Amino acid sequence: MVDLYANVRKIQTLVTAWQLVKTSATRSSSVDIRNEAAEFDVSAHKHLRSIQARLQKRTFKFKPQTGVAKSRPGKTARPLVIAPIENRIVQRAILDVLQKDMPGIQSILDTPTSFGGIRKRRVSMAIDALKASFDNGGKFYLRSDIPNFFTLVKRQSIIDYMRTQTEDQQFLQLFEMSITTTLENLTDLQKNNLKGLFPLGPEGVAQGSPLSPLIANIYLAEFDREMNAGNEVCIRYIDDFVIVGKTEKEVSQGFRKAKAILQRIGLTAYSPLTHPMKASQGEVIKGFDFLGCFINPTLTLPSVSARKSLVDKIDTEIRQGLGIADTILDTKESGKIGCYAQTLGRINNIILGWGMAFSFCNGDQVFKTLDEKITKQLDRFQDEIQKRVKRGDQKTKRMIMGVRMLEGLNHTPKEK
Repeated sequence: MVDLYANVRKIQTLVTAWQLVKTSATRSSSVDIRNEAAEFDVSAHKHLRSIQARLQKRTFKFKPQTGVAKSRPGKTARPLVIAPIENRIVQRAILDVLQKDMPGIQSILDTPTSFGGIRKRRVSMAIDALKASFDNGGKFYLRSDIPNFFTLVKRQSIIDYMRTQTEDQQFLQLFEMSITTTLENLTDLQKNNLKGLFPLGPEGVAQGSPLSPLIANIYLAEFDREMNAGNEVCIRYIDDFVIVGKTEKEVSQGFRKAKAILQRIGLTAYSPLTHPMKASQGEVIKGFDFLGCFINPTLTLPSVSARKSLVDKIDTEIRQGLGIADTILDTKESGKIGCYAQTLGRINNIILGWGMAFSFCNGDQVFKTLDEKITKQLDRFQDEIQKRVKRGDQKTKRMIMGVRMLEGLNHTPKEK
């Protein structure tokens, strides 16, 4: 029998986990997360050896996390749980070991109609699977998602499943601790009536944990099997799913079956009749939104909301950059975030990440129109920056432009 706990604490497992956590952290929109990762990286080998030693001695403890209620226009706030770097490294190590060394997990990950949180599977592959169902005669669809999914997962069910897969008690104990949420800012959340959003009782797992997508796939494995045992096709990406069938009746029957399966495990699904913003149904030829894309049998485009999100993110960066420039003019001091050059760098990264995420789409005109809009945003930004540059002296101009001055840098003192 594989010693799962021993595999988690191997230094190579921890190093690999750290590299993946580091990559994710450096791409984060949170300055705090990026800074924490950079600080850890300075002495990464020492930190990883410390984690390994504590795992070896069975004294490793997961640190309290931070709950963040991320606001969403017209929707309930999304309860994100931000864990310290050490937590994420061990959680990622557990995930890697589960995917590599537990056959039962691999069979779940091999489910052909599930795509979220699975190595080497991407959004584009989920879209391709839907297109294949259209080619095979699918004329009608019903799209929905599972409300409050991560906060309703029964953790004990996941732990019970793990016990059927391994008798490694040390690993099981570590796994159970890894999916338990403790928040250091609980008092603040309580004051703002946000405590109830977070998975603090026997139900729920943290959104933001490396293990959450795997837990979703375990919890919904039976849903995947039953939903694809009949005539209809059901493509799932974490808690979003689409049912495709040859007739409207077939799809409606499939949705009734989906709700019955979900009800058995304490879940439900949005109905297109009562929640038209959360779910939809109709003819596939007319197209629908799924996973940030608008799709029909011939087109795959970034959805209207995805395009708006990109433009809004760039606007936010521009406003922040101009705010920093104004602060520099008022105080003659540069902020840590940087100004013009740094803002352009962040905007470039946003565009690159967004473009790569939708690189499989075939709507050339959409990308052309977006580029024109972004260029106008950048032109306005440049004009506003130039207005501020003209008001400053040489040092202030350079601070606003985000370019260092030679004067003031540390130089080797002359010998007497």
